[in-house]
Amino acid sequence: MKILRTISRMYVEDLSASVTHYEQLLQESVRHRFRDPQTNLEYAWFHNMVLVAGPQDVVNACRNISVTFIVDSIIDFKYHLKDNGVRILREPYRIPIGLTMLAEQPGGSIVEYVEVQKEGTLTGHADWGEWVNKLRDPVRIMRKIKRLTKQMILDKPGVNPAPASSTHPSLQSATPSTTVAATVSVPKPMQPAQSTRLPGSNGEHLLQERFGTTHRALSFYNKQMLDHLNEVMKSFIADQEMMFIATADAHGECDCSFRAGPPGFVHVLDEKTLIYPEYRGNGVMASLGNILENPHIGIIFIDFFRHAIGLHINGKAEIIENDELTKLDHLPEQIMEELNQEGFRKPERWVMVEVEEAYIHCSKHIPLLKKLDKDIEWGTDDVARKGGDFFKAKNCPRPWIEEPAISSKAETN
Repeated sequence: MKILRTISRMYVEDLSASVTHYEQLLQESVRHRFRDPQTNLEYAWFHNMVLVAGPQDVVNACRNISVTFIVDSIIDFKYHLKDNGVRILREPYRIPIGLTMLAEQPGGSIVEYVEVQKEGTLTGHADWGEWVNKLRDPVRIMRKIKRLTKQMILDKPGVNPAPASSTHPSLQSATPSTTVAATVSVPKPMQPAQSTRLPGSNGEHLLQERFGTTHRALSFYNKQMLDHLNEVMKSFIADQEMMFIATADAHGECDCSFRAGPPGFVHVLDEKTLIYPEYRGNGVMASLGNILENPHIGIIFIDFFRHAIGLHINGKAEIIENDELTKLDHLPEQIMEELNQEGFRKPERWVMVEVEEAYIHCSKHIPLLKKLDKDIEWGTDDVARKGGDFFKAKNCPRPWIEEPAISSKAETN
């Protein structure tokens, strides 16, 4: 638990003009520039200074924040501060560069705590899309993103444990605390405890404590969750004809999509790896575009027709082109057959997923359905076969399309 850096705060009226001035004065480029969606304030971060701008009433309300501490773990400091009688004025929440929290220190001073999760190599790349466009080879892009992702704090297992005062096993410290020179007192080093790092996020563990579900959650982690696919899971996947996938771009904007194919269209290569085909679609590439920026993926298979049960799989995804796939050894025969298909039945590319979590979705709320026959034309561009304008959206206004101006002659008619 450390305070990594102390940032002075400066409140300005014109952020763009101030950024230009201070870039020249400090001889450094701004590191991060973003809007806080909760407060509507705009921030421009330099190494040891942050410029703050926004609506005057909001800025005035924030002028009593004396300093910003960059810390290695918001969760650690939240528990430590509360244990030492410090009042948390604003609970941790996400901002574009990480997490932020507001606390009133002894004596009345108000301090902002920030855990930066896009520092280091990612500094200055507020838009991964722009950065990705500078690269050419999709394979190199994915490998680079994987390396960068490993540097991000939330992707490092064992990082961000909360203090030992927490009752939740996954939030207990597995390493000694570190004494730092700061305005908050830090506990003396303690003896290393046995690591109890569990699946899931710090957020879910905190809510388990808050709502009294820790015991149930631990039972689920220890009895139903795996970091690989066992034989029953592999067999289940081999029978499935559809799944739902969840992805998010570099800014956390989410998308949920549907994938389907013949039974077993998702292939299990081994207990830690599965791969599925991407057939011809509408050309938007929403899911693949997200994967290009952010490899995290959530998958759920639901068997509506036999067992009314579901299987969650979370992990990291990578886009694989057909010619790359043929270079891999020991490909299942079914994949080779699909690669030899003609027309729209042939996959355009593939997504390979490294399994990190696999667990059941219980059956109690899953309806048992009856499957009916339907002729499917894979990859068709026939509007009627695709559902046409079912939701009557074609003629609705869109903010990204400028409405044509109405001429004065048309107005008189």
